[in-house]
Amino acid sequence: MNANALVQHLVAWVQEESAAQGRLSQALEGLERALRAGERAALEECLRELEQGLGALDERASRQRQIHLACQRLTALPAGEVTLARVVEHAAAQGADVEVLKRLRLELRARLQTRASRARSLAVLVRHHRGVLGELLGILGARIEADGATPGGILMDARA
Repeated sequence: MNANALVQHLVAWVQEESAAQGRLSQALEGLERALRAGERAALEECLRELEQGLGALDERASRQRQIHLACQRLTALPAGEVTLARVVEHAAAQGADVEVLKRLRLELRARLQTRASRARSLAVLVRHHRGVLGELLGILGARIEADGATPGGILMDARA
């Protein structure tokens, strides 16, 4: 595959990946909003959307591996050194038009950062909820270990 053909494949892949990351980001945002609002129906809908997005991971990863191998062959770089930025540089040096790919690369990077930020925000919220529920259960006499197990204990405290 020559540099121009690879750039065309990369443009298509980056567009698909950017759209997928955008959908995941929106699902995470909706999930956080539903958790904060305590809206069960919205929470279930967001979980379904997230599940659909995650369901396509294997297919996207397979396509990414194929493109990564093509990039590796074109650039002659070791697998660990192949990045989209380096492929863009290499393709440009071979005369390929990479302007659209450069722009899409930046858009993908921004979407990945947004998705990661939303995932971190959601993780903080979930840890908070877990802590509040753990305290509540502790007050009610139940304990939950870090692994989610409920340890055996005293059925009734005779002193109470």
